[in-house]
Amino acid sequence: QVLQTSLSSGGNGSIQQTAAPIANASSNANNANNANNNAEDTNGVYFVSMTPNIFAGILFFFLFTFITLIGMTCMGAIASQDVYVSKMPAIGREA
Repeated sequence: QVLQTSLSSGGNGSIQQTAAPIANASSNANNANNANNNAEDTNGVYFVSMTPNIFAGILFFFLFTFITLIGMTCMGAIASQDVYVSKMPAIGREA
């Protein structure tokens, strides 16, 4: 146990040494803090599982996926000629 010592002089000129435990004062403060912590009422307190950052990330994911799907669909819709010939038709006669 930690002790705090103090010197005091009596009325007759002699010096007396007294010891007071510090741990007792510290434990009283801890008990007061524990009482305050235990006294918190959590009724009506709700925790949000989806924060704005998480929601923004999910929205970005779906937007990116949607735009990628549209891009891949458009790339697949690009048509080219079915038959390759050695001599191309004259300009103006392509159809």
